[in-house]
Amino acid sequence: MRRALCSLSALLILALSLLIAGNAALSGRAAAFSAETEPLSGSPSAAEGLTLSLSASLASQLYWGADYSVGSGGFDTRFSYGEAIDCRDDSSGRSIYGAEFGAGTFFSGSLSDNDAVDSIFSGLAERALAAGAGRYEDYSETIYLADYFDYYPVDAHAIPSSEREGFAEFFRVPVLPGDSIDVSVSGVTPGGGASSRGMSSNDNTVYLALQSVETGTADYLAFDSSNPLADFDFSHIPGGFGIYRLPHDLDTGLPVSAGLECVYPLDPSQLYSVYLHSTNDGKLLLAAVQSLSGDIELYVFDAASPGEPLQVLPLFSSAGDSYLSVHFYDGFLVYICDEVLVLEYDGSALSPALRAPYPWEQSQDGEALFYYGSESSFAWDGRRLAIAWLDVDYLYSDDHLSRRDSLSLRVCVLDSSGVLYDGLLSPDLLANNRGAAGVSDIYNCACSLSFGEVGI
Repeated sequence: MRRALCSLSALLILALSLLIAGNAALSGRAAAFSAETEPLSGSPSAAEGLTLSLSASLASQLYWGADYSVGSGGFDTRFSYGEAIDCRDDSSGRSIYGAEFGAGTFFSGSLSDNDAVDSIFSGLAERALAAGAGRYEDYSETIYLADYFDYYPVDAHAIPSSEREGFAEFFRVPVLPGDSIDVSVSGVTPGGGASSRGMSSNDNTVYLALQSVETGTADYLAFDSSNPLADFDFSHIPGGFGIYRLPHDLDTGLPVSAGLECVYPLDPSQLYSVYLHSTNDGKLLLAAVQSLSGDIELYVFDAASPGEPLQVLPLFSSAGDSYLSVHFYDGFLVYICDEVLVLEYDGSALSPALRAPYPWEQSQDGEALFYYGSESSFAWDGRRLAIAWLDVDYLYSDDHLSRRDSLSLRVCVLDSSGVLYDGLLSPDLLANNRGAAGVSDIYNCACSLSFGEVGI
């Protein structure tokens, strides 16, 4: 028995030694990487004091992080095996979709057990049989939602299930007559049965949803739609169209549908869209309201007791259907449309601090350099705005039989006079990692910017 225990101890020590040695060998290979920089305009000295931090993982096991001094070009790297390194920005003021109407409820599956949905598919199956559809044949039709629903069905997935009936009763929106979806069945049997059934959208499918943003004591909601807001009848909603407040239970923190109310009415016939946000501390509710002329104004409310706006700030003129991108930080916010706008936040009010043309609207071939939704970061020092866009692309071999991930970042520094510096950074995490088990693709890429170098 003693000999067995000694043998087991020896095996454990050997296994631990091999694990440490393997980890050290993997980390040693990981530490050797290359990074190329390419200034496109201006001088890196204009980015003095700016640090770009980035992180990524290889095979979701080896985590890599770096701090890069944009001004001097210095690098400080760190590695971890099995413990994540994450340089992602916090953007907690961003809105989410709190509820979907009509087509959104069908495609999310929230109405899969609804009697009206069962009626749609059983009727379709019976018509498929009457049309002579075979056992393995598909049969499809376009159906109009108004034939089955008076008001749009609602999937209020952002609130507890016990509250959803009251939520849907509050947000009653009559179905538009032309709203339709394509439905299909296969393997039909007498009695309206089918082995499979499906739904898809078409050119006349309407998407209507409620954006939701949380401020601590309440959720605030506003309608968003692919159709003009003037197409809908919002008169059945108490208080009509506008910005809505869904309070939280003070004991549980959960939403209470009985307290739903419209806290600020708006005229949907004059609006293109309403974008809801909040400051990171939850003190201010922000509504970027775009009129049909394309002008966007920012309505600033006290989130604790909204009433008349505390401020109304002009954001952009004649924005048309341009996408509005918003980025949140503790002391400032960045709005991007055709221009870049920085608003400083002092804890009680917002004030415009910088307006400049968006620096990367198009590449030389006319295509967008970076799509919205790419990992991004911003930093502001009271005078200069720094922007970083991170992108992961695929590079194929000449014979297209192998592929490797490519990580690239573009960094820009600008002020009221224009672009001071614009450059590319291309780290190659895979350059010296061939042969490390499981190391192939790059995952979990993130970046952040800050003014103030961190010992590089």
